[in-house]
Amino acid sequence: MNLRLAVLALSLAAALPSLDLRAQDDPAIEAGTVNPSSVIDEARREAEAGQLDRAIASYERALALIRGSSRTYDPIIRFNLATLHAAKGIDAFQADQLSEAVASFRNSLEWNPYSRDIRYNLCQAMYIQASRLKEHNASAEEVTFLYSEILAEASKVREVDPANPNLLLILGYTYRNLGEENRAASVFEDKSRMPLEVNAVRMEVGASETMLTGVVKNLLRKEGDSIQLRFTMLALNGMPIATSDVDVKAAAPGDSVTFATSMKTTEDVAGWRYEVR
Repeated sequence: MNLRLAVLALSLAAALPSLDLRAQDDPAIEAGTVNPSSVIDEARREAEAGQLDRAIASYERALALIRGSSRTYDPIIRFNLATLHAAKGIDAFQADQLSEAVASFRNSLEWNPYSRDIRYNLCQAMYIQASRLKEHNASAEEVTFLYSEILAEASKVREVDPANPNLLLILGYTYRNLGEENRAASVFEDKSRMPLEVNAVRMEVGASETMLTGVVKNLLRKEGDSIQLRFTMLALNGMPIATSDVDVKAAAPGDSVTFATSMKTTEDVAGWRYEVR
């Protein structure tokens, strides 16, 4: 199976630099011995230098220091912590350190449980880990537990990313490895009937607008047919905060078209989901 790690750029929330101005007016912060804005600035510099562990520690320290009106920056810091842990997970995955990758992706989801990319990467890392454990004759209990975890996480991804054939392969082979052949056959049948694939979705979050770009690959639709998707942006509490409809013409079967859409977002964006209409 050809697994494709979701690209998750190290893009920290851009709203953080404005914290300096608010911090100076917040007596609850000024009363402390350390200004959290300086800690946040330090965290950003560490992240940009690739010092992920130090940046994580600095953001966690800033989170503990913030009080009063600046509590509004909690979501931004939490988003950045999720991004940094995810970046650690990608580094570990690419270095073939699967246990470390799984741990980092799980830590990332503790801060942002609504990122499709992070959860999808977790599924892929766990699937490869389970396959290797099985090859090396690990205990049935250990392998079965990991496969059960894959099913739970992959099912969550499927809810927000329904046109992902690679995810169905993970689900189908996981059911097969658990001996649930009927469920495996059902998932593989769903995959064979999937009319299109949505992939390479990238989210760029700005101060007041979020941009989504991606690719739609035509699998079974007639060339020129209308393909309609509805994307929804999710906040860190999981609530929908914006929607946008995408309408593209199907390419020839096997070929792809790109799309781009933007939405006004006045709250902190944690992730996206879509439906095929």
